[in-house]
Amino acid sequence: MAQNRKKDNGFKILVVLFVYIAFSCLTSTASAGAPPYNNRPGYLLPNLYSPYINQSAGDCFTETDSFKAFNHPFRPPPFFPNMSVNHAFMNISCESSGDRYISEVWYFTDWNEFRTQREALLKYLTQHGTIFNVTLDLSEELARTNNSYVAGLQTRQINAIRYEDSTTSGYFVIFSSVLFPGPNYYITYYGVVAPTDFKNHSTQLDALMMATFPGLIEYQTQSNPEFPMASQPTPFPAGVILIAFGIVAFIRALQGRS
Repeated sequence: MAQNRKKDNGFKILVVLFVYIAFSCLTSTASAGAPPYNNRPGYLLPNLYSPYINQSAGDCFTETDSFKAFNHPFRPPPFFPNMSVNHAFMNISCESSGDRYISEVWYFTDWNEFRTQREALLKYLTQHGTIFNVTLDLSEELARTNNSYVAGLQTRQINAIRYEDSTTSGYFVIFSSVLFPGPNYYITYYGVVAPTDFKNHSTQLDALMMATFPGLIEYQTQSNPEFPMASQPTPFPAGVILIAFGIVAFIRALQGRS
């Protein structure tokens, strides 16, 4: 009787050990390769280098200043309310014209927080300026890129909110994304700084948005989403399954010998 109890206890210990190892492997595998939350807004800032920016085609952008949420000390966004602790922005200049541009990004993983902040933003925009729902065709920008992969993307149009006030005018692109594991919601802004004729900067703003590829278009699931994203199932690594079979076989072999 005592010997059987020892076998049972030993078996239970091995099972608990297996569950712990399997859970550890699962957790590390699921999170491998995904950057921390505060790094993720920076992926939707423009890439101001070739092949995303085509200097020979007239693009003239230079980063003059930037903030990403993992940098310190904290700096509030330049033009709009801070909607998330995970945010980033970039100040951009055009040397040939002297014009200044801005890119701002807010990132959310919680649907309720995203929806609340989006509603607050729209209220702010209507109080401080004018807004229009627009569809942007980026075909021309895609055609003149030096990157064959970007030029070959099938999606050519994106929905946006055009905003104009006395300090900045530009486009908000709001969407859900599968760029990273789990639910992801983005509010992004690409605009020109200071009072100006908006029409004179539409080409440059298109170029800035195109310079965020593939994150801005390829990984969108909903534009300005009305419903939360479904939680993505966590893949169980095949290696853990093989280890599980091996441990079970080993346990049975031990029991057969005793």
